[in-house]
Amino acid sequence: MRSWTALAIVAVLLVFHQVLLQPALIRLETDAPVINIAGRQRMLSQKLAKTVLALQTSQTPQARVDRRLELSAIASEWTRAHRGLQHGDSELRLPGENSAEVIAAFAKIEPDFLAILSAAKELIPPGGDDGQELTPSQHAAIDRVMAHEDRFLQQMQALVGLYDSNARGHVWQLQSLGWGIVATILTVLIAIQWLVVRPAVAAVGQSFATSDAEYRRLVESMSEGLIVHDGVGRIQFANRRFCEIVGLSVETLLGLRAAQFVVEADRSRYFQLLTDSTESSDPVELALTGIGGAGKRTESMASAQPLFDDQGTQQGFLLVVTDITARKQAERRSRDLLDQLTHADRLKSMGELAAGLAHEVNQPLAAIANYASSCLKLLESDGPAGESLQVPVQRILSAAIRGGEIIRRARRFSQRKPHEVQFESLNDLVRDVEQLCRPEAERREVTIEFVLAADLPLLPVDGIQVQQVLTNLIQNAFVAVESNSVQDRRIRISTELAAPEFARVSVRDSGTGLVGSDAERVFEPFYSTRSDGLGLGLAIARNIVEAHGGTIEAFNNGDCGATFRFTLSTQPQSVEAILSEAREESVHV
Repeated sequence: MRSWTALAIVAVLLVFHQVLLQPALIRLETDAPVINIAGRQRMLSQKLAKTVLALQTSQTPQARVDRRLELSAIASEWTRAHRGLQHGDSELRLPGENSAEVIAAFAKIEPDFLAILSAAKELIPPGGDDGQELTPSQHAAIDRVMAHEDRFLQQMQALVGLYDSNARGHVWQLQSLGWGIVATILTVLIAIQWLVVRPAVAAVGQSFATSDAEYRRLVESMSEGLIVHDGVGRIQFANRRFCEIVGLSVETLLGLRAAQFVVEADRSRYFQLLTDSTESSDPVELALTGIGGAGKRTESMASAQPLFDDQGTQQGFLLVVTDITARKQAERRSRDLLDQLTHADRLKSMGELAAGLAHEVNQPLAAIANYASSCLKLLESDGPAGESLQVPVQRILSAAIRGGEIIRRARRFSQRKPHEVQFESLNDLVRDVEQLCRPEAERREVTIEFVLAADLPLLPVDGIQVQQVLTNLIQNAFVAVESNSVQDRRIRISTELAAPEFARVSVRDSGTGLVGSDAERVFEPFYSTRSDGLGLGLAIARNIVEAHGGTIEAFNNGDCGATFRFTLSTQPQSVEAILSEAREESVHV
């Protein structure tokens, strides 16, 4: 409302300016012609007097004709100017509005004007001029002109002075009016400033301060760390959360380079993030620390947004970092639990294979006992025993080596070791698993066939984990075929190069196959097709295979049974990237 009132007052002042000043300016424009014509009137009266004298002294008729014509023209112009000053003349730009002093002056000068004009008319013949000489009455008219001309000039001088004084009064009046309007405008502007602008500015300032305070509260209450740095990486702004992450105050952070808070191993990713930063660019993981690597390590997910000025020139970056340390720790705990679960699954598998392994180990131990007994009998005989002992002792050594190999495989399979990627022969891993499972296969009367490709490259794998996958699949195959007759209990294990970057292992059984949705759900945690199963073996197998950059699937065969097969990557970097991350994170815990 106050702003509208202020605008109304300004509008009134503009109208006031037009109403008061414009007439005064117009009057000033007419003052100059009036003064000019009044001054010219004096000149015309002098010229009229000179023409009259020239007529009086003319000696020839033609000269008298010329003087009378000139006198007639001067008298006409002199009369028009005089009447125009009195009553106005639009062509001469004379307003005809005079003050009382000017009107009185005209009344005083009027007799002299009329006397001169009457005498001049007597000198001009009404019916035409043939150059006749002046009559005595015309000489008397000339004397009247000269008698009144001096008094007319004096009074005309006074009249010009009045016009000049009036013009000066008009100028002073205009100046006074102008200054009065200026003073009024200044007063109104001061009032507007005090009553309208100042409260409005205060309200805007308060609103801005409120908005700024709310913005700062919002920024400072963010769970994400936020910094703004210029084009060369110097920090210009940092919120409270970022200060907490790096363990420094805002005052200390300002002017420092943001890159020094990124661990050295992640700085290349940080600079690449700035290079690729757009509205649609993906965040990257960065580890942050204090200055020089001091302070605690914070895992973060960082995203960058370029900042531009009004001309479109990039001025710096807005960097938002989200603390994901707790999430990373939870992931590490989950991986650790998964490792423990995987190890427990291997121990479970070893428990299931224990009876067969005990029988397998018992055979070389029994052989060792028999051969040792034979050696003792040979030693007790009277004849030389050297050559006779060679064969039994050699068999004792072979049996001992065989028993040790069985125990080595079992221990290697059941140990819990950190993830270790090495180049392994896939066929050798299959054979080692077959050695572990052979006693169980013999006990269950299951025939295992092998179709192993000869052109497989060495694979970058964690051998123990791959063997665990194979062991789980073979044990599941044992259960699948146990209801068959002995001659139909068959398992075929094959290896092949599925593509240049993948090797594939298949375990095919002759059992009852998968029922319903088993093929889709069999790898889900805690889903089992066995009444005594926990549903973890195949879920663990899938995690291991995917960690090696491969896939695992199950499907029914065309004739009978089912096939479980999985692929393993032949590319070192894909497996190293996953398993080395687990090793690195275990170091940071």
